[in-house]
Amino acid sequence: MVYCFYMSPELIQAIKERIKAGQTREEIEPAVIAMGHTKEVFEAAFTLASHDLQHPVSSALPRARTLFKNAWNYALTHLDVAALLFIPLALETIGSFWFERVPESERFVTAPLLGLFVLTGVAYIVTITIALKMVSAKTEEQQTFKTAAVWMVKNALPLLWIYVLSGLVIFGGLLFFIIPGLVVAISVTFAQYTFVADGKKGMSALHESRLLVKGRWLKVVRKIAGFIILSLIPLFLFGIAYGIVTEIAGEGMYVQFGGELLTQAISAVISLMSLHAMYHLYLALKETSTETRQPTSYGVWGYRVLIGISLMFFVAVIALATFFREKLEWIEEAAVPIEEMEAKEAVPAVFSDFDEVTLQFANERNGSYLGVCEALRPLAEAEGEVVCNDSDTAWALQTTDTFGNRFCADYKTPGKVVPAPIGDKTECISVGE
Repeated sequence: MVYCFYMSPELIQAIKERIKAGQTREEIEPAVIAMGHTKEVFEAAFTLASHDLQHPVSSALPRARTLFKNAWNYALTHLDVAALLFIPLALETIGSFWFERVPESERFVTAPLLGLFVLTGVAYIVTITIALKMVSAKTEEQQTFKTAAVWMVKNALPLLWIYVLSGLVIFGGLLFFIIPGLVVAISVTFAQYTFVADGKKGMSALHESRLLVKGRWLKVVRKIAGFIILSLIPLFLFGIAYGIVTEIAGEGMYVQFGGELLTQAISAVISLMSLHAMYHLYLALKETSTETRQPTSYGVWGYRVLIGISLMFFVAVIALATFFREKLEWIEEAAVPIEEMEAKEAVPAVFSDFDEVTLQFANERNGSYLGVCEALRPLAEAEGEVVCNDSDTAWALQTTDTFGNRFCADYKTPGKVVPAPIGDKTECISVGE
């Protein structure tokens, strides 16, 4: 039954063309088996091809429910591909949790964190390219990771370029408001499949996708919208289950992290289903297309104009930001005192008791602060994790609450916000240092 769900429409179409050309069953069978298919697959495909020729069907596109059902069955028999798509999603989740727990002043200078973001981006391109090739495989031999990986090495960059062009075209359409952007987005949806299946590159892939959708835009929208609605059902059910779990176990860090990973795992399966469904919708569009295969001059230049508008918009934003940067510096300068004022208001009230304790401690030890941390620690432990350093001449104590906020008191001042751990310092760090 696996073959029935996965059987390539292109194989059936190829058999139809051979039958139309006058070839017999005995002549077609060796050619199909030489492509890597089994005798059983040939038998099923030949039967379907013969039936289609004897009982022509309408040119209607497959229903959203049919696309979803076939994609679901494909995903269940190819969980290894879904696991591949899960890798960048898991890396993204790890990076997000890490990013939220790194002090703001260190977020964009922490080399391992930045390296993880780069690795996540590369993983997205690599895994989506391999998955696309496996979804569009015409034979069993092409379904292997090895074959798809070899193809990925040669074609990842051209595919990335198609994504970049598609993004620029869609953004250019959105600059003319939502409807034009949506029209363009649907029109270029199948650009990646024209590349994987037919070798169309760059703008040619976008134009080919547009020609397939031309005249059937609303039909395509209904198919895609229906598939999306059906795909949201698993996420909706998981959301209900996750809500029940958090009500029972509480929404701690580990529960939240585990919930995010499970959500991403479901998203990986849905992503694989989406690739499968949109590829087969592309095949149906291609088979039933009545449009000429040559793009019109309007189509050729229309997308180029949208790309130009997008690029000019980005250049204008950068130029304006640079031009007005000096004029806006006063806002940045004013932000520091406001931040310091808010920080002082948020400093734990217990910090105000430190002066009296440390003064008494120093008077009893001839002005030395050495050992004062033992006296201060019990006062601060209720505020969160405590780090305290002292010496003969100075002391500093830092608390970190459950939200990751750090506050510090030292021998000079009752309290400061600390953007970074004090380490072994005996003096607090002011905001902005």
